[in-house]
Amino acid sequence: MFSLLRRAHGRCMPSSSYFLRLVDRSLLSKCPTLATNVHAQLVKVGLLPNTFWGNRCLQLYFKSGAVVDAFKLFDEIYDRNTISWNLCLKGLIKNGYLDHALDLFDEMPERDIVSWNTMISGFASCGFPESAIRAFLDMQSFVIRPTSFTFSILASLVTCVRHGEQVHGNVICSGVSLSDSVVWNSVTDMYRRLGVYDYALSVFLAMEDRDVISWNTLILCCSDFGNKEVALDQFRLMMELGNQPDEYTFSIVVSICSGLRDLCKGKQAIALCIKMGFLSNTIVSGAAIDMFSKCNRLEDSVKVFQQLGKWDSVLCNSLVASYSWHGFGEDALSFFIIFMRQSVRPDEFAFSSVLSSMNVVMLDQGGQVHSLAIKLGFDQDTAVATSLMEMYFKTGLVDSAMGVFDTTDEKDLIFWNTVIKFILWLSS
Repeated sequence: MFSLLRRAHGRCMPSSSYFLRLVDRSLLSKCPTLATNVHAQLVKVGLLPNTFWGNRCLQLYFKSGAVVDAFKLFDEIYDRNTISWNLCLKGLIKNGYLDHALDLFDEMPERDIVSWNTMISGFASCGFPESAIRAFLDMQSFVIRPTSFTFSILASLVTCVRHGEQVHGNVICSGVSLSDSVVWNSVTDMYRRLGVYDYALSVFLAMEDRDVISWNTLILCCSDFGNKEVALDQFRLMMELGNQPDEYTFSIVVSICSGLRDLCKGKQAIALCIKMGFLSNTIVSGAAIDMFSKCNRLEDSVKVFQQLGKWDSVLCNSLVASYSWHGFGEDALSFFIIFMRQSVRPDEFAFSSVLSSMNVVMLDQGGQVHSLAIKLGFDQDTAVATSLMEMYFKTGLVDSAMGVFDTTDEKDLIFWNTVIKFILWLSS
C-alpha cells in the first residue's frame, strides 16, 4: 500500500489531511484489519504515539470491536488526555464491557461531564437504572454541572412521580432554557409515561420552542389518557400553526383513528400521508393496515399491503393480526407461512395473533406453530404464552394448556385472567 502512496505522491509522504480522511473512511467500515493497517501507517510516518492520532486510532479499534488492540494502543499513548479516557470508557460500554468501564472510570485521573454522561447512559442502556441515578447523584457531589443530555437520560429512567418531580426540579434549578426542546421534550414524555397528564401539558405550554417531537408527545399524551378526539384536535392545531408532521406523527394519528373506529378520519389521515409521501414508511403503513382492519375494511388492509409490494416484518405481522382479528384463522396461518418462506421473521405479536385464531380443525398446525415459537425463543413471551394456553383450552387439551402455565415465568394480569376464565368455563 505504501508503495502505491509513494508513487502517487512522489517522494513526499501523505499529509495529515490525507490521514484524517483515511481514518474517517475507515470508521465507516468497522473492519479490525483495516484499523490495524491504518495504525501501522500512522506509526510508520511518525504520527504515533501523538495523543491526537492515538485518540483517532482508539476510535477505529473500538468501532471495529477490537477491544484488546485498543487497550494496547491506550497504554502506548504517553500523554493521555481526558478525551483518551472518555473514548475508552465509551468504547468499552459499546462493546458490552460495562464492568471494565466502571473499573476504568474509577481509575480516571480527571472526569468531565462527558465521562459522567457516558457512565450514566451506559448504566441505563445496560438495564441498570438505579446505578444510573446513583451515578448522577455522585456527579452532583463533585459539583459537575449536568447537560441537556444528562437530563434527557434521567427523564427516561424515572418510574414514579416523586422522582419525576425531583428531576423536573433539578432541570429548573440548573437554569435550563425554556427553548431547550431536547430537555423539555424529555420531561413532557416522562410525565406522559408516569400518567400525569396535567404536568405534561403544563410543561408543553411553558416551552418557548416546540418542535415536531414536542407535538408528537402532546398528541400521544392526550391519546394515552383517553382523550383521543382531543389528540386529533392537537394534530389539527399543529398543522394550523405551520408545524410539519413526520412519520411518527402520522403513525400516532392513524392509530388513534383505529382506536376510535373512525374510518372517515382515518381515510383523511392516510390521504394526507400519501400527499406528504409518508405511506411508504413501514410504521405508518402498518398503522394503516391495522386501522382499516379495526374499521371492518379487511379488504382495504390487504390492498394497502399489496400496493406497497414489499415483504417487511411490521407489515406482515400487521396483516396476520388483521386476519386473526376478523376470525379468519386459516388465512392468518396461510399468510404466516407465506411470509416465513419470504425469510421475514415473525415477532411475538404475529405468533400471538396466529395462535389466538386457531380452532380444533387446525390443532396440528397449532402444535407446529408452538414448536416454531420455542425454536425462535418466543414461548416465554407472556402474550404468546397466553395465546398458547387459550388455543389448548379451546381445543380441549387442558394438560397442554397447564403445561404452558407451569413453564411460563412471567405471568401478567391477562395471563391469569385467561387461566381463570377457561377453568371456570370447563367447570361449568
